[in-house]
Amino acid sequence: NCDVNPFGVLYNPMSIATVIIDDRLIEMGFGEYEGIQGYTDDAGYNVNTLFHNPAGYIPDKGAESLDELFARTGEFLDTIIKPELAKGKDILIVGHGAMNSSIICQVRGKSYEHFWDEAIENCKLKCLIS
Repeated sequence: NCDVNPFGVLYNPMSIATVIIDDRLIEMGFGEYEGIQGYTDDAGYNVNTLFHNPAGYIPDKGAESLDELFARTGEFLDTIIKPELAKGKDILIVGHGAMNSSIICQVRGKSYEHFWDEAIENCKLKCLIS
């Protein structure tokens, strides 16, 4: 894909960026709750706790725990992001809800109790390090 910038110059934006696709950045696994509608609002679903009391969340039915999520995203931060930041690189991480929140919590030193405090709205950007 190519774009035209305001000066009329044709360019490929990917030629100036390195793209890394990494399985450690997939969305949190919700197990048997995947695809079910309304589980975030229905207290009858155990996974509902994640959205209202994340520190009290105990996964069931094959769902991923916060410990598991933080372990894999933390490993990504340690092995990929921190070395690149040390080189002075700017980095954009593109992800989804809970995975994004786990990155934010780790970068900002927040506990599970504050898991959703800085959740990113759909189609928004958040600067974590400037």
